Parts: sequence; C-alpha cells; structure tokens
Amino acid sequence: MTKQTTINPHTPTKYSGLFPQEYIDFCSQGGSTPEFCALKKISRQTFDNWCMNYPEMLEAKRVGKTMAEAWWLSQAKEHLVIVNESWKGGSLTTTFNTNLYRFIMAGRFRHTGERRVRVPKMIPGDYAHNLGVVQKMAHSGKYTVTELAAAAKMVADEMIVDQQVTMRKEIEDLKQIATNRQEIEGRVDEAEDGA
Repeated sequence: MTKQTTINPHTPTKYSGLFPQEYIDFCSQGGSTPEFCALKKISRQTFDNWCMNYPEMLEAKRVGKTMAEAWWLSQAKEHLVIVNESWKGGSLTTTFNTNLYRFIMAGRFRHTGERRVRVPKMIPGDYAHNLGVVQKMAHSGKYTVTELAAAAKMVADEMIVDQQVTMRKEIEDLKQIATNRQEIEGRVDEAEDGA
C-alpha cells in the first residue's frame, strides 16, 4: 500500500509579527508574493487575509512591491549595459534577457514601456487654436519634452492630412475640368469635320 502525500499539518498559517519585515527583506531581493507564500508554506488567501487584518502587513506589502521593483530596475541597469573591455585579447561582456525582463516588469509592476502622455484637448481643424495650446504647454513648464512633441505632432499630422485631402480635391477638380475641356474640344473638332 502506497503512502499518500498530505499537506503539511504544521503549516504556519498563524500570523507572526516578524512576517512584515521578512516580507520586505524577501522583496528587496526581487522576490514576489507567490514566492514568499511558497517559502512560508501558506496559501495566497492566507497572505491576503493577513493584509486585511494586520495594517503592518498591508504596509509591508506596499513597501515590498516597491523594493522588488527597485531590485529589478537595478538588475536592468547593471546588466543591460554591455561592457567590452579588451585586455590582452580577451573581452568582458554582460548579457541580459530583455524579453524576460519586459515580461516580468509588465506582469508584476504594470510596466508597459510606454509612458502615458498628457495632451490638452485640441479642436479639430482649428490650427491657430491648437498651435496656441502647444505654445501654452511649452511656456507653462508642466509638460515633458515627450508630451510637447506629441502635441506638436498631433497638430502637424492633422494639418498634413487636411492638406492631402485638399490637394486630392483640387486634383479631382482639375481632372474634371480637363475632362470637360476634352469633351468640348471633341465637339468642336466634330463640328469642324462636319462643316
């Protein structure tokens, strides 16, 4: 008869005042909540209950997330830089799996790689107003260079699109005029041939 594996009956589901600091220390090395739960042999539900019932654990969770994020950012700073140091024919390099890093940062910390750009509302077709908005943005000092560039690009793109539409309309009008002229000239030629 085979022995069945059972869940450890000595699982430390009882809260300890040491857990908040242990959690922060664990996260400061890049650890996550699921890893901490596995280390302590507790369920995620137990951890969440601790956070609801003990304010110091909830605060540790907030601090821990910041510490883990900082650890991962420091890893990126240390390892994304490739060092080529030639010394007696040898070279030193560091490699970094950027796809894995991007996956971890997006999944755990909601980093998408894109910063949300704040741009005031523009009025479609009112270029003078929209350019004035961009100028006010530049003078206010509240906006980043990226936000200013995005606003200026919006205005420029709209102007280009409108110019293209206007040019297409003008080309169509010229084609129509040419077609009408050809028809008139064709009738004149027929009349001269018939005379």
